[in-house]
Amino acid sequence: MSALIIIGLIAGVPLLYSLLFRVNATVLFISVVGGNLLAQQFSDDVSLIIGSFIRSGDSVVIARMLLQFVPIVLMLLLARRTVGKSASMLHIVPLIFTCAMIGIFALSFVPGAINTAFYASSIGVQIRQAESIIIGAAVVSQLLLIWSTQRPEHHKSHRGKHH
Repeated sequence: MSALIIIGLIAGVPLLYSLLFRVNATVLFISVVGGNLLAQQFSDDVSLIIGSFIRSGDSVVIARMLLQFVPIVLMLLLARRTVGKSASMLHIVPLIFTCAMIGIFALSFVPGAINTAFYASSIGVQIRQAESIIIGAAVVSQLLLIWSTQRPEHHKSHRGKHH
C-alpha cells in the first residue's frame, strides 16, 4: 500500500502544481515523454557516473528516476503561467492523463520487488490493465488540446480583401 501512496504523490504533486500555476499541459507532456526517452536511452551511462559517486543503492534506478524527473521538474518551474485563466479549463483532462503517465513511467523504473508487489495488489492489477488506455488517452487529449488551441485566427478586418 505504501507504493500506491508514493505513486499517488508522484502523479498528484505535478498535477496540483500544474493546476495551481497554470502550466501548459502540452509542454508538461513533452517533458514527460522526453524524460522517458532520456531514461530509456541514457540510464546505463548515467548509472555508471552515479555509481562512481554513490556506492550504496541501485544506481540504475537512481539514474532512471533522475533522467525521467529532471525534465519534468524543470518544465514545471519554467512553464508557470503559460496558460491563461480562460483557457485553463481546456488543460485539465490532458493534465490528468499526463500526470497519470508520470506514475506509470515511475512504476516501470522502481526495483522489481516493489514493482511486483504493487502489481500483485488489486489496485495494481487495475492500473496494469489500464496503462495502455491511459497512455493512449494522454496522447489523444494532447492532440485535441493542440488542435483546439493552436488554430490560426481569421482576421475580421480583412473581409473581402484578397492577399
